Amino acid sequence: MQIPPETFVHLAKHLINQGNLDKPLDECVFQAHFKLTPLGTAKLWTRLLQYNPQSVTLDGVKYSISNYQPNHLLWLLHYLKTYVSEDVAASFCGISNKTHGKYVWSLMQFVYNMGCNLVSTGYFILIFSFLYFIHLSFCSRCTLKTDLRAVMGQN
Repeated sequence: MQIPPETFVHLAKHLINQGNLDKPLDECVFQAHFKLTPLGTAKLWTRLLQYNPQSVTLDGVKYSISNYQPNHLLWLLHYLKTYVSEDVAASFCGISNKTHGKYVWSLMQFVYNMGCNLVSTGYFILIFSFLYFIHLSFCSRCTLKTDLRAVMGQN
């Protein structure tokens, strides 16, 4: 199901303006929190819903893309953009750490898998800017150490 960009703006107002829906939210502020524009976020959402396979397994638990809502994508994008602690991210989203971790890490796996299968053309080349970060996040979560300088070919 396609979601219009205005829906993501409305959901972002709940997070950024702390529920004050009368306060306007311009595109620059949206991008400052989520990296993508509302249109880009809507396109990414549509692409996620069309992605096959429709499920991923993370930590032995199977997740289906149909269990996600548009606000979960905003939670993920905010976490990737700000890379704050999970405590801070969950607080920003107004949810528990457990709920934040469940949706953010599993949706991150969908985005990572999808991005690895995309041809880097058109608007979705932006997703690749997240892929390296997501890879490092998963490595960090699994307590593997990654030396950024080595990966980048620097000594």
